[in-house]
Amino acid sequence: MTPLVLAGTAQITLLTYYAASHWIPLRGFNDLRFENRQANFYIQLFMAVLAVSTLLGHRFELWVAAGWYAVWMNGHLMSWWIPYLTGHPKAAIAVNKQRAYTFLPRIRDRVAPDLLHTIMGVLSVVTLLATWRAALS
Repeated sequence: MTPLVLAGTAQITLLTYYAASHWIPLRGFNDLRFENRQANFYIQLFMAVLAVSTLLGHRFELWVAAGWYAVWMNGHLMSWWIPYLTGHPKAAIAVNKQRAYTFLPRIRDRVAPDLLHTIMGVLSVVTLLATWRAALS
């Protein structure tokens, strides 16, 4: 599998998971009470354009995708893993009031990443690495 196909496939997989988990209510798995549907739609549209452009081998869009998934991963880390592991920033702890299944132990008043976001984190790392590998090849 070429790096472009691997990156495009990873991007489509992440996009599909993100779309399904943010549009289809799955009790206990996701909590859609606070979702901004319009913002999610535009994010998903942008991700779809990046995935198709990656599969078509468009170099400029591939670099945009590499930057986007770096920012995406940073947001994921800052929203879930940094607050869980360190307790900072406190704003993230106050915002994340999801009613979804978590399997990690709670640490004091910190929000534990739920299963949905743990899976999304794994897919995000794979997508980030595959996209950067394709961009650098």
